[in-house]
Amino acid sequence: MKNKLFYIPIAIVLLLVACNLPTIKSSTPTSDLPGTIVAQTLQAISSPQASPPSSPVAETPTLPVVTPTSNVAEVKGMVCYPHAEPRPITLYFQETRTGILSQVSITDNRKEYTVTLQPGRYIAYAWTPDFTDSGSHSACGANADCKDATPLAFDMLAGQIYTGIDICDWTHGPYDVPYPPGFQPEATLGTIEGEISGYPYGSLPEMAVIFFSQSTKYWYWIGTTAGQIYFSINDLPPGDYQVVAYDGSGHAGGVPNIVKVTAGQSTYVILKDWVGTYPSDPR
Repeated sequence: MKNKLFYIPIAIVLLLVACNLPTIKSSTPTSDLPGTIVAQTLQAISSPQASPPSSPVAETPTLPVVTPTSNVAEVKGMVCYPHAEPRPITLYFQETRTGILSQVSITDNRKEYTVTLQPGRYIAYAWTPDFTDSGSHSACGANADCKDATPLAFDMLAGQIYTGIDICDWTHGPYDVPYPPGFQPEATLGTIEGEISGYPYGSLPEMAVIFFSQSTKYWYWIGTTAGQIYFSINDLPPGDYQVVAYDGSGHAGGVPNIVKVTAGQSTYVILKDWVGTYPSDPR
């Protein structure tokens, strides 16, 4: 009897728990219930509304990829060509230790240029194609009164940009501006040979014979010793020239006519006119 009373409370507890369980109501047959639950679960997983909305995340801006040009340098500057008429110009950048030359041709007289060069120590200068006009990057710049015609060397380091390498000194002649390596003056330039005749002021002193270009502002000159009659000058750009000789006392004499110089040829003249009007000695 005692054992039967022990099981009665347990049965009552189980009965009460069973009465509180929720009742599943479904129109789906009992045999299809597991498949229906699986289908509903898959639908919930694949539905966009199943995942909670994500917090907004700031977008990382896409930056341009810059490839460093560590093995070259960039040069920028002005070309201060002094004449109004457009002319082709070639810019030369010469490494002073190796002689390696880089060049840029411009055909529209543009005032700005940009060039990429290997690191090194350079001078910069320019010529017209017929080698009648030249300019350089010098200490003078565009100052016509400056007497320092030496091209100004500049050092270039890899990966750097250099500005202000202006080719603005066009006031000095070709003997101050170098010719590019490989240039053959005998094929491109000409010669004037001649003699001084009829000097009316006594014995012939030392003279300065000057050759004034009629197409550019350049002039070229050579010196003679006392008593020297014959003179010659090589490497003159083709064109027209006025030839005048000056002594140390202010006297001047010239060739009566304008002298034409032709590339690869020599022109012979006689300097004998001592009464004409000539430019003052420009030296």
